[in-house]
Amino acid sequence: MIYCKTLVQIKDFLYLCTILPKKQFSNPMPTLSKSKYTTACQCLKALWLRTCKKEVETIDVSLQTRLAAGNEVGNLAKSLFGDFVDTTSHKADGSLDISAMITKTKQFMADGCEVICEAAFSCPNHYCAVDILRKT
Repeated sequence: MIYCKTLVQIKDFLYLCTILPKKQFSNPMPTLSKSKYTTACQCLKALWLRTCKKEVETIDVSLQTRLAAGNEVGNLAKSLFGDFVDTTSHKADGSLDISAMITKTKQFMADGCEVICEAAFSCPNHYCAVDILRKT
């Protein structure tokens, strides 16, 4: 049995978000992350709200607690690999600064860093981030 929407349906939905008037969206270029995919599997309307009307999203105490626990688990996972550098960067509005993360990743790799957390890469029309990148 298939419980999730197909990836094609979700990509089509995100494409529609990009061609509608930009003033409707808090993010002019919607992207598909693991968490957005999971949200879409549960409810496409929830994905639309998260993508197009981010300002109406609310974070209750229960969700905030789960997010904090997830951050703690992430920090513990990073520590398993010893010394590491982290590329995470934020813009003034609090959103991720993907361009800065990509630039930092390139620099850390050029510097020979053994473990890079939140490493980010891009090529035309594609972006990828990994939780932990370890040089082998």
